[in-house]
Amino acid sequence: MSSGFWQEWSEAELAPVRSLTEQRNSSELQSGEQRLRTANNPRSLAPIEDINLKIFDEICEERFSNLELDVILVSIIDNLPSDALPHLAEQYHITGNEGWLQCRNDDEKRDLIKRSIEVHRYKGTKYALLRIFEMFGLEGHIKEWFETGGEPFTFSVDINFVSKGLDFDLIERLENLINEYKNVRSHLASLSIGMSSDLKNYKHKMASITGECTTIYPFQKSLVWDESNWDECYWSKPVDEDRNLPVCTWDESEFDESVWSFG
Repeated sequence: MSSGFWQEWSEAELAPVRSLTEQRNSSELQSGEQRLRTANNPRSLAPIEDINLKIFDEICEERFSNLELDVILVSIIDNLPSDALPHLAEQYHITGNEGWLQCRNDDEKRDLIKRSIEVHRYKGTKYALLRIFEMFGLEGHIKEWFETGGEPFTFSVDINFVSKGLDFDLIERLENLINEYKNVRSHLASLSIGMSSDLKNYKHKMASITGECTTIYPFQKSLVWDESNWDECYWSKPVDEDRNLPVCTWDESEFDESVWSFG
């Protein structure tokens, strides 16, 4: 350890060590030693006969137990190589559907590791789900069954993807993530997904794409015959032969015999 570490100890923290050192041959030292022999401190490696080291060990134990691990993780993880991240993910129990499969780059993986202690602390709550959505840059809203009039112990989730792509695999992983962090008694009733874009510097431009579906069928031949105007001499072929005739539809109400003269 560096010398700066030792300089951080205050006089009040070092006072018990100095006091017991001065009273080594007194009865107070014997009672203090007996107390330390019965202390439940399995991580101590100091010999029980050395009372000074035992007191120092207790001070260190109390000091380090009050450290905020979340703050330490932030400073360490940003400097780790990428190949070390999966090992930390396994250590902090965030592999698989607990977030690791949903990460799409190293930045999201590092952020997930940093917040792993927090999300596990609140796992099974609405807050944990909203925190997970926020970590992946999603706008999520949760409505429970008593807010929507749905079946008891169900909830619905509305998620908005802001400037992010979307595919079916991502939707499936998102459902698995929700089921992992929800409480056991609740069930996901519906998942609504929307997409939006965050435009900061725009110049009043707009694009629109429209289209329509057209079905094209093969050409169908049809002919409406009026037997009263049939001229076999003119057509010169039996009726049952194919003449490749055009479509002819007659309207008898508008038929002018003077124009259409046959025979």
